[in-house]
Amino acid sequence: MIQNTSELNKAIDLLEQKRKLQEQELVEQFRAIKERLKPGNILKNSLEKIGASQWLGPVLKTAGTIGVELLAAKLMGKPTGAGKKSLIKTAIKNSVSHSVIKNFDKLTAYGLSIYKNLIGTNEKKNE
Repeated sequence: MIQNTSELNKAIDLLEQKRKLQEQELVEQFRAIKERLKPGNILKNSLEKIGASQWLGPVLKTAGTIGVELLAAKLMGKPTGAGKKSLIKTAIKNSVSHSVIKNFDKLTAYGLSIYKNLIGTNEKKNE
């Protein structure tokens, strides 16, 4: 309970300090939200969430297999039937696919390293 003018002035000063502190906190929260809503940060956060998901590995394996098949098809040309070219193409495709699957952990590590280097470089520029 406020009993006199000096106590009232002290209470007013405390309330003004509290208001200023709350205003500063509100401005900081606004800046943080504004930073999170920048398109680059939204994309970065989305990619980080995708990178942490459990289904990324199978998706990348499938994409790698499809890419290897397309590369083998491009290197060997269109199949002409069950001839030597078709057998060579199948052998190349199988060996490359096997290598990709066998070294998938290394490829993933390299990809994540490149991703972190790109994002880390971008974050350093923003600071």
